[in-house]
Amino acid sequence: MTGNELLKRAAAILQESPGGYAGYAPEHISLVLAETFEVNNRIRLSKGMEELPAIPALASLDDAVPYEEELAGLALPLGLACRLYADADNNAMLSLYKQEYAFAVNAADRCVARFE
Repeated sequence: MTGNELLKRAAAILQESPGGYAGYAPEHISLVLAETFEVNNRIRLSKGMEELPAIPALASLDDAVPYEEELAGLALPLGLACRLYADADNNAMLSLYKQEYAFAVNAADRCVARFE
């Protein structure tokens, strides 16, 4: 998934066009990636993959989002929608989006036991 695809999904949640958000979307996506970094690494570990060494940041919407589909499919678009909708005057809808985001992140999360 690219930043553009993620932005399209988030805009669809808001029932808006992604064009108006394109200028500052990479920064918002990078914040959502930072918020969900540990969860994505737990998903990777549960699949026997190596953890990502650092939180990725998008320089452009054409960049790939290097997160697992379990997280990228629903949780990341909801997190981005929350960031994009934050300046709206509808606190009830923002609260709903935040609840859905938290639920999607928790649903994607995995427990991984580490033995030392």
